[in-house]
Amino acid sequence: MRKHATNIITDGKKDFLQPLITQNPEQQRRIALVIGNANYSQGQLNNPVNDANDITEVLREVGFEVILLTNADLKEMEESLEKLSSQLKRGGVGLFYYAGHGVQVDGENYLIPIGSQLNRSQDARYLAFPVGRVLGAMEDAGNGANIVILDACRDNPFPQQWRSNQRGLAAVQSTTGTLIAYATRPGGLSKDGDGRNGTYTSHLLKHIRDPNLDVELMFKKVREGVFQETNGLQIPWESSSLIGSFVFNSEVSEVQPIIEKPVSEVSEAQPTIDKPVSLEAEVRTYTPNSVSNSEQLETINNNSITHNPNFQYNLALNIEGHSDLVRSLAISSNGQHIVSGSEDDTIKVWNLKTGNLENTLEGHSDDVRSLVISSDGQRIISGGGDHTIKVWNLKTGDLENTLEGHSGSVRSVAISNDGQRIVSGSGDHTIKVWNLKT
Repeated sequence: MRKHATNIITDGKKDFLQPLITQNPEQQRRIALVIGNANYSQGQLNNPVNDANDITEVLREVGFEVILLTNADLKEMEESLEKLSSQLKRGGVGLFYYAGHGVQVDGENYLIPIGSQLNRSQDARYLAFPVGRVLGAMEDAGNGANIVILDACRDNPFPQQWRSNQRGLAAVQSTTGTLIAYATRPGGLSKDGDGRNGTYTSHLLKHIRDPNLDVELMFKKVREGVFQETNGLQIPWESSSLIGSFVFNSEVSEVQPIIEKPVSEVSEAQPTIDKPVSLEAEVRTYTPNSVSNSEQLETINNNSITHNPNFQYNLALNIEGHSDLVRSLAISSNGQHIVSGSEDDTIKVWNLKTGNLENTLEGHSDDVRSLVISSDGQRIISGGGDHTIKVWNLKTGDLENTLEGHSGSVRSVAISNDGQRIVSGSGDHTIKVWNLKT
């Protein structure tokens, strides 16, 4: 599984912790794409290449695998993002860092590659690199958490040619599990810096190694430092929807085992009750590197959860057949079929009573993200990472229709009770309503 949560049960009460993404680098995959663009033909900058190299060095120290680009053109930036996206699909934490020129056009932020001459603001759509593409790639990867750092609010290098001179970058709402950090507030400008590094990145480098510092608190320290250095002229900005906690330099102390109260300490005046059965279970424990494997195992085995013996859980079916992760499931209203969608790009139809595979549906060119079965049990509706919705005949397995209109992966689908309308939700931030007959 790509995402893990730790559940601890004590005294009959269950405490559901949010997904923990704080781990040692050895236990957690970390992938970063770092780009520094400085050698522009117009508006040359002093620091971004140094910024990118220094950020890369620090990220590697704290366990990141880093793809580094300096003075990159548009094609190189696009190809490197594809590499990052491919790596993130294997899970872990993703990071994108950019230092260089950036502009906003009609509310969209664009990073300016080396060699791109933007004579008009409209040229940004074709010659620059949209930040939205980075966010879309990270969202489609479905990994644990993502961090985007944009030290790209230096002034527009093409002011005379542009009809509208929008300063800085626009605020963008982060998707779930993502933190976006800007070198300055929306519409503001950041200083290139007089020393080796830009003002913002110099403070980022100062605090990114701080041990056990939550990432959101770390960016707050950066903001305070930049604010003080610039006398309030530059105020870094973040938009965060991270779930759980993340630290760059993790030195997490050992999790203490749960200690159950001995029976001898129970007051005789208490009524006699059946003692819950104690079952040994794995509790994910993060320890410093100095702790040996045997000590870690002892910590795990000493942890326990309480179990109510009045509940019995029986495995009715164990169905295997996909060659990759199962991303979506649906069950027919009559309880006869299970339908599963996978990252192997296939949909499989199973007999719920026997567990037998009845059909394999092939048609999507990317993983199947969402599934639903019509209430009459006649059709399967599927949404894929290939941006399409497909309508299948459940009994025959025939593909009846392909609906195209989304520009992002289709993350959810639904069908009305009368079977007349399909509704789809996508990573392109839109909901579309379709007429099933037409």
